[in-house]
Amino acid sequence: MVTMNTICLFILVLSLSSTEQFNLETCRSPLGIETGKILDSAFSSSSHAGINSTASKARIRSERYGWCPLNKISTTTYEYIEIDLVNLTVITLIELQGKFSQQLNEEYADAFRIEYRRDNQNKWIKYKDFTGQYILSGNANSHIPTMRDILPSLIAKQIRIIPIVTTLQPKHICMRLELYGCSYEDGPISYSIPQGDKRGYDIEFIDETYDGRNDNGTLRDGLGQLTDGILAGDDYRLADNVQGIGKLGYDWVGWRRKSSSTSNVDLFFQFNKIQNFTSIRLHTSNLFQRDVHLFNSILIANCDDKMTRKTFLKIPDDYLKSQARFVDASLNSNRGIVTNCLKLTLTFNNRSKWILISEILFESKPIIKSIPLLTTAAAAATTNYLPPLTDNGLSIIPYWHWLLLASSLLLLLIVLLVMLYLQWTQSTRNQKKVRQMTAHLKFDSSYQPISIKFPAKSQINCCYIHSNDSTPYGNSTCSTSNNDMRRHLIVSTGTSPKCDRATSSSDSGTSSTASPATMSTVYQSGLNPYLTAITQDALNVTANPYASIDLYTNPITFDETTCIENPLKSIQGPCGNSTYESLSTAEDSDHRPTISYIPDEQLVMEERYSTIEGCFGTIVRGYIYLRQPYDILKPILIKALITNDSTQKELFNQEHELMNRLRHPNLVQFFGYSIKQNYALVEHSNLGDLHTFLSAKQRLQQDEPIISLNIRLLIITQLSNALRYLESENIVHRDVSARNCLIYPNYEIKLMNSANVSMQFQSHYFNINNCRLPIRWMAPETISPNEFSCQSDVWSFGITLWEVMTNCLSLPYAILTNEDVYQRLRLMGTNVMRSSGSLQLSKPEYLSKELVDLMLECWRPYGERPTFHEIFTFFNKRLDGINII
Repeated sequence: MVTMNTICLFILVLSLSSTEQFNLETCRSPLGIETGKILDSAFSSSSHAGINSTASKARIRSERYGWCPLNKISTTTYEYIEIDLVNLTVITLIELQGKFSQQLNEEYADAFRIEYRRDNQNKWIKYKDFTGQYILSGNANSHIPTMRDILPSLIAKQIRIIPIVTTLQPKHICMRLELYGCSYEDGPISYSIPQGDKRGYDIEFIDETYDGRNDNGTLRDGLGQLTDGILAGDDYRLADNVQGIGKLGYDWVGWRRKSSSTSNVDLFFQFNKIQNFTSIRLHTSNLFQRDVHLFNSILIANCDDKMTRKTFLKIPDDYLKSQARFVDASLNSNRGIVTNCLKLTLTFNNRSKWILISEILFESKPIIKSIPLLTTAAAAATTNYLPPLTDNGLSIIPYWHWLLLASSLLLLLIVLLVMLYLQWTQSTRNQKKVRQMTAHLKFDSSYQPISIKFPAKSQINCCYIHSNDSTPYGNSTCSTSNNDMRRHLIVSTGTSPKCDRATSSSDSGTSSTASPATMSTVYQSGLNPYLTAITQDALNVTANPYASIDLYTNPITFDETTCIENPLKSIQGPCGNSTYESLSTAEDSDHRPTISYIPDEQLVMEERYSTIEGCFGTIVRGYIYLRQPYDILKPILIKALITNDSTQKELFNQEHELMNRLRHPNLVQFFGYSIKQNYALVEHSNLGDLHTFLSAKQRLQQDEPIISLNIRLLIITQLSNALRYLESENIVHRDVSARNCLIYPNYEIKLMNSANVSMQFQSHYFNINNCRLPIRWMAPETISPNEFSCQSDVWSFGITLWEVMTNCLSLPYAILTNEDVYQRLRLMGTNVMRSSGSLQLSKPEYLSKELVDLMLECWRPYGERPTFHEIFTFFNKRLDGINII
């Protein structure tokens, strides 16, 4: 009973509806001068001409009446009508009307100004509009009302309207009026912040409308743009059109990070009463292309940092969407922070040079017992606002109840820790067993093989390369039939007698003209299902479903003939990066695009791209200042040749002449050479590569999907589009992978070729005879007979598709060494290894049958893989009409 009554009382205190600040779009209601809602006692004036011209007679559209000061209004007089609104009120409009008169230019004010204050003890504040003008235009005659916007809106408890004449001749005036706006619900009555900073000569992120004082660069005792209800646009470089000012960045208040030691900005907000704050919303910019990022964290506390809990919130980075947005800092919904003065500490992002804020909103729950303004936040934290429980017949919960509760929680924590430890040890044992099984796997009858086969001679909307006697791999010819691009998998289950190595060897050595048979073998066990690459001769044998496991899990022995090393073709250029290979004859130089030359003054060098350098050159990160189509700094890689060898210079020029020919939105752009140093300038991205993006996101948030399948399809579609373009130009990339895909805002992807000089990806490459090759992404024919083609890029694309669908969390064939992968690929290329189970990849979770089929098609023998035109068509059709984000 005690507990139930306590809970009910607690809910009574906290279940009141929360309040928040005004909405400028709806804050335009009449405050009640015309209707009499504002009483006569609220009006006062400096003087009045008679009993029918007192301040309370200044109600708009009241016939024969109006407030008329005793004296004529001139340039030196100070007459005013004052209205006490009792509570803090937002005023957004004012309607003025004179008093009907037959005399020309009499009984109305052709201009006026406003004074206001938020507390009876404070000084009057002179109002100025967005343009900095104190005098506002009034009526044009004595009988037609005039409506004037108050921009920015003002927040006041008392307001004075002061009539002004714009001529040298004094005149009698009368005034009737109405105020429009809304009540100001629990917002701050003042804030104190550092004045904003200027950026360049034409952009000022300062609080233009602040109505307090500027104390040596610190704004105190006023309100301004952070509470005016106006949200700034996404791009501060666009002129402000809402207020018609035309100033860049006007609606933003911003602070520049002046040094590496400057890590935060402190903002103080004072309220007129103690409140229980539950949420704070900050409208902030994330224009990271201009060094403006979301703040890294926010610390919320009482202004004096005493007797009040602090709330620290980490703000996730966003390097994809540059739109301005609200950042919600939600506090404990039951407790919140109880105070009348809040301190917000915003911390700079490591990459950020600026923090921009345009609006700050506060949500709070009222406290039942009102607290005087002079009560400190520390006192509020120690004051009991609930009625005494003992007065209502309730008793305090006994001490031993608390002791029992604490003991129970401690015991529960111990049990939880023991369970987690047991789960961890069991997981460790299972992983050890998996490693042992993959190294020395011996199957028993509990394993049920599933043989996945293709229908014989099935061609469904695919363009294949058929064999020809003239070359080892034949010429490209097209053959299309049905609408579905992928072949359907026929899945059958069953058991087969386990064969030994001799049987496997004899089968693999037998020549057969049988139709295509086993394409891959998936084992039903505790292990993940596998996707299996098919060899050149797998189509010509009826493979035993267990042969793949023997070759996959047991050491391979090689005789002297199979161990002869073939000279391998290097894919690296003079600076160490991968290079494209053109399969076409050299173009006529008259038809080559002209290479641009960039003045060295437009380049900014920052740091070396990697500690690894090419044999004859190096790569540096930097920026290029482009004046067309508009001034912008773009991140680039600056490639410098550090040798005078004529051969290397020729290779360097050939590499970039080929890149200069390429024009595609999903390929990095070659900007040209620098004039003085002859550096090659290649586009880059500050957001990094796709491999790092996917793997980092997965590690940070393991309990929820990082990006949707639709976004992954968008990424893969862009990659296939770039490779389709290269295929149409008869150009081979030779290093297709997630690490060579740069990521841009809105999930835009561009293919590059510089990942192999990055220290981060050295484990992705295998050094063979001084050639650094992406062995785990390469097709068998690229090892033996060492020929690259668009078909070999298709194989690599299949591996990249697998990477994207598995968040790049492991290398392909992760349990094999680079040497193992190399030997298997070499034997597959020379037809020595005939089994279809030489190389296996775990099947990504939740992958549709269509995507699995396409992935497997990419690993078919040379000449039977789809073209990139078909692959792009396949993905593009599935992407059409899908809601990506």
